[in-house]
Amino acid sequence: MKESYKIRVYVGTLLVVLLLILPSLHSRVHAFHNEPDGFQGIKWGTNIKELADMVLDEDGGDSKLYRRQGNAVTIGTAVLESCSYIFYRDMFYGVFIEFTSSSNARAIKETLLRSHGEGVLLQPGKLIEAYQWSGSLVNILYEFSEASGKGTVTYFYKPIDQVKEENEKEEARGTNSDL
Repeated sequence: MKESYKIRVYVGTLLVVLLLILPSLHSRVHAFHNEPDGFQGIKWGTNIKELADMVLDEDGGDSKLYRRQGNAVTIGTAVLESCSYIFYRDMFYGVFIEFTSSSNARAIKETLLRSHGEGVLLQPGKLIEAYQWSGSLVNILYEFSEASGKGTVTYFYKPIDQVKEENEKEEARGTNSDL
């Protein structure tokens, strides 16, 4: 598997989901309380060079996935399958979490609801249960498929994500600006 393939799948999947649901959310999305200023003690925008316990998992050029060495990450009482820290041009801007089982899904969803409020239930009645919290600086997306027993939670820090998107558009046009 190409190193950058997993990064593109993570980001691509999130973008597709957001493009499909954003039109229906226009009137329902609102800020949430306790908007996180980082994840697991790492502030958004932190340079990877400041984090000695990170191990590079995948190198996608400007975007890289890291994992924390020796860190068993949990959310509430849920045990996670994996937790990838996403950096753009060495700045921390996202987290991609994978988990399995209905019990872990319940624990994660309850923790997110308790921490950030009700969120927005996306596409009620569909096969994948999904909630979104969209704040002024952070987007959080929770998804769980009962059929597969697998789920994800994705955090994105909007200011860096927006710069990333702008740079990708400029690169596609043949121009480039730095962060």
